[in-house]
Amino acid sequence: MTNVLEHRRHFSTTVTPLKEKIKSILEIPEPKSLRQADKFIGALAWYRKFIPQFASVAAPIHAITNLTKKQQHKFQWNKPQSEAFHKLKQLLTSTPLLLNFPDDTKPIILSTDAGIGGVLQQQINGNMHNIYYHSQLITSAQKKYDTIEKEALAI
Repeated sequence: MTNVLEHRRHFSTTVTPLKEKIKSILEIPEPKSLRQADKFIGALAWYRKFIPQFASVAAPIHAITNLTKKQQHKFQWNKPQSEAFHKLKQLLTSTPLLLNFPDDTKPIILSTDAGIGGVLQQQINGNMHNIYYHSQLITSAQKKYDTIEKEALAI
């Protein structure tokens, strides 16, 4: 089991990923097999909390990594997967990758959207501080929900 401290550094009020870990992900070549695609998504798993709308961006890659055993021979890495691969790498280097520790004396604000995404935030000294991002793919049954039901699901 990987020690969590290998992935992040604690400062007085924020959590940020280690640059060395980000660098190793940036060096991963574009996948040519299902196993390589799985490894790439696995390498990003811990960082999803730092990337807004992670599930939406990664959806094309998840579409092929979620193939059943019988369908694994259908692996095809096409333009949507390539674009998602490069977008995720770009987000790792351009999005401010830090999360704030919550201030127990301030209220927490939960913002959600119908895309089953959300962010926990706190307003401190007039500035919004991100505490945690969440995003997930919705199932085919959940896609039929009304917008308000999807927003409730995100909660």
